[in-house]
Amino acid sequence: MKLRILMLLISVFALTTAKVYTRDFFERESKLLFDLVDRDSGLSNQAVSSVVEDKHGFMWFGTQGGLNRYDGQNFRTYRHEPFEDNVLAHNLIQTMAYDADADVFWLGTYRGLVRFDQKSGEFRHFEDSQSAGPLRLSSNLVIAVLPLEDGGVWIGTSAGLDYYDPELQSIHHYPVPGSIVRSLHLDAQGVLWIGSNGGLSRFDPQSREVVAKSDPMLSDPVMRIIEGPDGVLELGVWEGGVVRYSPASGDTTRTEFPDNRVYTIVRTHDDTLWVATWGGGLFAVDAEGKLHSFAYSESGGELAHNVVYSLYQDSRRNLWIGTNGAGVHSVNPNRRDFGFPGLPALPRGRIQAIHRDQTNRLWIGIYGGGLVAVDQGDSPGSAHANEANVHHYRHDPDQEFSLANDIVNRIHESPEGRIYIATQGGIQRYRPESNDFEQWGRDFYPDIQLPENVVYPVTQDHEGRYWIGTYNSGVLRYDPRTGDQISFRHDSDVPGSLSDNLVYDILPLENGATWIATNNGLCRHDAGTEGLVCYQHDPSDPTGLSSSAIRTLFEDRRGRLWIGSSSGGLSQYHAQTNTFTHVTERDGLSDNTLIAILEDDVGRLWLATGRGISLYHTEDSHAQALDKQSGLPLIEYNYGRLRDFDGSIVFAGIEGLVRIPAGFRVAETEVPQLHITDVFTYTGEPPTSRPSHNDRTIELTLGVRTISFSFAGLNYNAPAAYRYRYRLAGFDDDWVSSDEHGTVSYAALPPGTFRFQVEAVHSVDGSRGALAEVKVIVPEYWWRTAPARVGYALAGLLILFAAVRLRENRVLLSANAELERTNALLEVANLELTRLSIHDPLTGLFNRRYFEEHFSSEIVRARREESPITLLLLDIDHFKNYNDHNGHIAGDRCLQAVSNVLSAAVRRPGDFAARYGGEELLVVLPNTDEQGAEIIAELVHDRIRRSTPVTVSIGLSVLVPDGNIEVDDFVARADEALYRAKNDGRDCTRIWRPGS
Repeated sequence: MKLRILMLLISVFALTTAKVYTRDFFERESKLLFDLVDRDSGLSNQAVSSVVEDKHGFMWFGTQGGLNRYDGQNFRTYRHEPFEDNVLAHNLIQTMAYDADADVFWLGTYRGLVRFDQKSGEFRHFEDSQSAGPLRLSSNLVIAVLPLEDGGVWIGTSAGLDYYDPELQSIHHYPVPGSIVRSLHLDAQGVLWIGSNGGLSRFDPQSREVVAKSDPMLSDPVMRIIEGPDGVLELGVWEGGVVRYSPASGDTTRTEFPDNRVYTIVRTHDDTLWVATWGGGLFAVDAEGKLHSFAYSESGGELAHNVVYSLYQDSRRNLWIGTNGAGVHSVNPNRRDFGFPGLPALPRGRIQAIHRDQTNRLWIGIYGGGLVAVDQGDSPGSAHANEANVHHYRHDPDQEFSLANDIVNRIHESPEGRIYIATQGGIQRYRPESNDFEQWGRDFYPDIQLPENVVYPVTQDHEGRYWIGTYNSGVLRYDPRTGDQISFRHDSDVPGSLSDNLVYDILPLENGATWIATNNGLCRHDAGTEGLVCYQHDPSDPTGLSSSAIRTLFEDRRGRLWIGSSSGGLSQYHAQTNTFTHVTERDGLSDNTLIAILEDDVGRLWLATGRGISLYHTEDSHAQALDKQSGLPLIEYNYGRLRDFDGSIVFAGIEGLVRIPAGFRVAETEVPQLHITDVFTYTGEPPTSRPSHNDRTIELTLGVRTISFSFAGLNYNAPAAYRYRYRLAGFDDDWVSSDEHGTVSYAALPPGTFRFQVEAVHSVDGSRGALAEVKVIVPEYWWRTAPARVGYALAGLLILFAAVRLRENRVLLSANAELERTNALLEVANLELTRLSIHDPLTGLFNRRYFEEHFSSEIVRARREESPITLLLLDIDHFKNYNDHNGHIAGDRCLQAVSNVLSAAVRRPGDFAARYGGEELLVVLPNTDEQGAEIIAELVHDRIRRSTPVTVSIGLSVLVPDGNIEVDDFVARADEALYRAKNDGRDCTRIWRPGS
């Protein structure tokens, strides 16, 4: 009971410290999106048997190829390694449980039970072996694990139930019906329930026995046990669906599914029951009792595999679905497939126009792709697209009444239901009786010729007059009742003329005014007047237009006029003051290029921009940029727009139609939890094993001036929504930006106190999350330390005392004291000169002089001992190009980073690394044969690939030197091998052999 309360508190803490989504999985009719993490993402194995989230926010996957920690971009893998002690007992993990209070994982494997302490990095093994003594398991196949608050652990194996007693350091065994234990659950009353191949049982603490339930419905293999808030147990039953059992009343009910081979179940925050099957995919029963199915098929499907191995919902309310062969899916309840249902495959090209007519036919105009019409029945998506209800209209020069041009710009429906198509071949009107098009100026209104054929907006005002905007000829207004026509064109010499002849949009209002959006201003025509009132951008007038390039116009339900421009964002016109107010990227828009505007049922404005969708809350004048975490594609949008009859919002993106259901609620954006995951101090010791180094203070040892940091932002839903920036405060002048997690290295640090800081920055609105930092103390140079200063003071006092006591020898003693001081300073200087004479000042490695002297000695020793000696000659691939492209400072840092890898790789006494010249580096490995040299070379390759932006080529020379081998011979042979490595494609190692 206490353990359940503790886990509940931990879950509540996690849900309140991260921004939590509140949307249900099946809140709207739009499809869920199933993201996949697999081997291509870095997962060690495609069979994911268990999923757990730790209290730091990392996701852990137990697989048939080891244990994986995932931060949303990168993996850290723990595997069994032969002849090593502190590793996994077996790579095949069957189950996993997490003790958040202790930060400890319990892993059931095919080689017993493993306890992994994340803070210390220690693995402890429990096995079925005679040497285990009182800690011997009943079987090495561990299938279920349940840690308790007091440190005890219930263990389900293939041979029964075990209990680990931490006080007595012993394991007790209990037989179970059916022997194989599949699931363990401690209910709210503290009763232990066991699911086994023999059905459901409970543990009797009085008799210390496992008691089976006699109900036949509870006798089938129970694979998973969960508990609802009402205390009812839900059982995933193999070939038996899901059984609900009330311990209080004894009642049982069964729910069957299209595939009843149930392997595991979970109930999520929205009261949806998810049912994983062994071959039939995934089922979900929502809170309304509706069944949803998800599966894999060769023709498509949500899942990558139909055998579902594990289910888990994390604190961010993502559902993780582990499969037995295709990796693990994640489903974010906020992300949806916002595609338009029931549509056919559309022709390539920008969607310029969308319209649903009075007969419920959906019209789609495509730039270069003609016109598509889809009959969809009673509601959007109610009919699947097929040849019977999809019509594709293209220009055919041999058909007089075909579409005049395949570039469709706008679609307009008259009050009488007539469909007009504005193309780059004029205006056509659809004839439903013959399913073709008649041409303006030829077949209807023959006496009214358009100013030009490239037509953008075509609309009608409340008096039925046509307003037609063109690409380069201004606006034509035509009244079909009277035959009157008026042209509005730009003429710089005529006051009240159109501001520009390129017209993007026209909006007639009920009050008789008509607004015209042009490429160089906004114009208004008032009823009863001949001229126009035009507005243009004036940088000195903040109450004027924010941009003169006006793209779209919109009147909301309250009669307010909204203007979207190409570079000035959103503007609102205030008629009483004849002024404008503005909303731009600074106020939260995703982009200042605004293409289309629509209003939803609650008065919010949806804005399609050049970089995603923004939402403007008119009631509090609040703009919100929507990213991929909101479920909306972060893409460029075109003019096409539609407020559908069901209230849904439809925009035309470059990837197709995006449909936002009516009443769509925007979830809060998840700010990544930032962790500094690794700190390397290059002392020869491995990095400290801990999940996070946040808020640590690290003091470097005397003489160490180099440090590296790795950091990760835990974002599993939309990693691209955030960028990262870091700095070493006190050392870096400014922040350094990074698109991904990474490793950062600093070398030649001066004495002082610094803070390595990382923060996440939203890619769209620039908002920042909490700062993660580590304090770094670099000690003073030894000759500036307090003991050294005390020594200097004591020496001065002794000199003064000697001068006073030995006045008669003042000159001699003064000379001796001066000599002593000079010698001391010379000794310090000599030591520093010696150090400088053998070290490269840029990389900190030994220099070529040191290499030639000491390598010669190593050759003599190897010759005497008849032992092998290895020389690695490394060259940074394409370093000149990198230097030329990124600058010499970046090149120096790159060279330092590679040198740091070499310094970390040489750990044995006698091993050393040196800079040979330019970007060529050397590593000397005494008493190392060819196999060992290849291991070191591969280690260097791997670390350089992971921690630097470059690769290296390596030449190896491995010899037991005879009397004729000298330093130059070794270098020449390594250089030959290096030359081969470069010829073989670089980023590889080649070994010199005679005749090669």
